[in-house]
Amino acid sequence: MGFNPLKNIKDEGNNAGIEMYGNKRMIVLDCECVVDFSESCIVLSLGNLYMKIRGDNLMISTFAYGQTDITGEIVTIEFERV
Repeated sequence: MGFNPLKNIKDEGNNAGIEMYGNKRMIVLDCECVVDFSESCIVLSLGNLYMKIRGDNLMISTFAYGQTDITGEIVTIEFERV
């Protein structure tokens, strides 16, 4: 049985963006789906990009209407073309 990514319901328009609050909280706008997640790594699909967030005690606290709110200790953020 494979992993089905979580899909996000988005408002119309492109509102891509990232808001950082130190290294303890980040808000990702225009996230299409969660590709993979664990306490140490979260991978988000942003259309033609994957965003990989690594850290400790990572948690997705909001996932709705294109907004994904991630908390925990964020150590690195990487982007990969799909």
